[in-house]
Amino acid sequence: MKFRPLLAALALFLTAALPLQAQEKKITRVGDFQIIAIFEKGRFDRCAAVLTNGTGMLRLA
Repeated sequence: MKFRPLLAALALFLTAALPLQAQEKKITRVGDFQIIAIFEKGRFDRCAAVLTNGTGMLRLA
């Protein structure tokens, strides 16, 4: 298979080219809200309160 190294290189390139996603860490609960910390580029950026139920989600940042 001549194309196996090419496919591996393409997969690596596509993975590296994707933008980084924000990382979220659950901190605590306050009533029905889940409090989370949001990290961008490995550094704390903001926090948010998240309320979820069976039909949707509300996020206050």
